[in-house]
Amino acid sequence: MPDVFIVYKPLAIMTTRCTTMKMIKDLYLIAVMFSIILIIDGCKQDDPSPSEQLIGSWKYVSTVSSGCTDPTDNGTHTCSIDCTVLEFTSTTVKITDSSSITYTYTISGSTLKVTVQGQIETYTLSISGKTLTLTEQATMDDGNCKDVSTYTKL
Repeated sequence: MPDVFIVYKPLAIMTTRCTTMKMIKDLYLIAVMFSIILIIDGCKQDDPSPSEQLIGSWKYVSTVSSGCTDPTDNGTHTCSIDCTVLEFTSTTVKITDSSSITYTYTISGSTLKVTVQGQIETYTLSISGKTLTLTEQATMDDGNCKDVSTYTKL
């Protein structure tokens, strides 16, 4: 009878080694697959910059004015017909309403600077989905109004 165990014992050791090797191969395969997923996920594009998001046409929706020196200047203006459209390229903005005028602009972070007849008008810009918000703070000489204008991407 001991001979029987001797014959089966190497087979049992061999079976255990095969099982261990298969487990190592499986773990290796899982590690490789996980690494590939991490590499692919890490290569996703970053969110577009504000200047990239700004390019295109934006239709005027409304402006809320507040903090004005003259309280009668505070209020909301909403457009429903023949609204102004801003058309941004990488360096210019074309303002289309009853006429059409093109200006140059620059962006630094969330600051938009538009050059209008040699003067620089400064806005804080924010883009969320298809909504552009431009905020302008007038000086005390210009009524001190804070104007928050919203536009919708066309």
